Amino acid sequence: MAKAYYQRIKGFYMSNPSGIYPSWSSSDDYPVRRDISSNDAGISLVYKFSEDFSYLAANTQQERQEKSGGTWFIGTQYNYLGLRFDNSLLPAGTEADYSPEADRFRGGDFHSLSAFFGGAYTLVFFKKFYASISLAIAPSYSYQRWKLNNQIKTAHGWTLLGTGYPGWATVGFNGDSFLCGLNYKYMIGTNNLHNSSMGIGIDEVMNVDIELFAGGRF
Repeated sequence: MAKAYYQRIKGFYMSNPSGIYPSWSSSDDYPVRRDISSNDAGISLVYKFSEDFSYLAANTQQERQEKSGGTWFIGTQYNYLGLRFDNSLLPAGTEADYSPEADRFRGGDFHSLSAFFGGAYTLVFFKKFYASISLAIAPSYSYQRWKLNNQIKTAHGWTLLGTGYPGWATVGFNGDSFLCGLNYKYMIGTNNLHNSSMGIGIDEVMNVDIELFAGGRF
């Protein structure tokens, strides 16, 4: 199975200006940064060792798995994030709360490449009700290159729990004309920007998505 994605966003706004500017009220316009842009892209390749398990049935309900079954799987994934902006990301008046390098940060390119290994299993009852779970380990290598005004900085390194294949747990009903369920997905990642001493980096982040869905087939 192969998957690829690309997303470009141009222009951002501050969602909590009252935390930075006490005089701001809900009747005021939100502060907008039209110069900020992001490019987010990735590709993944997955090989499963058994035909008894359907990834599409467990995650997107495009298929229906009628018997319980599971599989081991391996794969690889590449992710890229590019950030561009003209001026400091820091809101005016907050520069003293951060290191001098944070005020000079002008975007960069962030790459990660991971290999993952894991397993997944779907329990099916009455042919249309199901519960599915997946866990994986994803050693990951990251390379990051960012700009401090006109100065270029780099960082790279390995991590055992990288920005690789997510785990999930899901329960639902997958009928002939109606489907519904609850999905829980997670992904653990790392960010080496803390190595730049900017004071704004993150050592580790865990992304969690919870989705309640319902739909029909025609």
